[in-house]
Amino acid sequence: MAVLHSSKDRIAYDNWLIQVKNKLLDNMDLYPTEDLKIIYTAGHTSGKALALISPQLNAASYHVYTSLTKLYEHLNELYGDLNKEWNARQVFKNLIMKKEQTFQEFYALFLQIIANGNISPRDLKDNLNDKLSWKLHESITTYYNDPAVSTSQFAWYCITNDQQIRNWFKR
Repeated sequence: MAVLHSSKDRIAYDNWLIQVKNKLLDNMDLYPTEDLKIIYTAGHTSGKALALISPQLNAASYHVYTSLTKLYEHLNELYGDLNKEWNARQVFKNLIMKKEQTFQEFYALFLQIIANGNISPRDLKDNLNDKLSWKLHESITTYYNDPAVSTSQFAWYCITNDQQIRNWFKR
């Protein structure tokens, strides 16, 4: 299990928080009380992160964490990206596939950004098509225009065609 030390890396914090929440959810029988959940979560912090939350772990403090939610809120204020959705949407607006980027690299980033930006899946095929490199865009137009082709199928066609284009240019 990862330990939150002190990081300006918002992704590291998000990943740590997901792991802690999933561990507590999966082991509800081991951590049935708020106090045990707080102890477990605090036990997976160190360094500056632990120093910042320690005063509120003291039961004698006026500011003691009364719930795990309070601890999460405090950590989120310290390490979370409070504008995560808005920031992801700004990145998404400017996202385009670079010439040297494989489709799979681009698509992994595309999927991460739409998840972080909470972007509606309604127009993803259109958005994906608009952000492709020119050569790839040109080669998959038939699949894009086919209403029976889902976004996942379209991505699969993009992977295949991108690999074929790159192999052809290697000759």
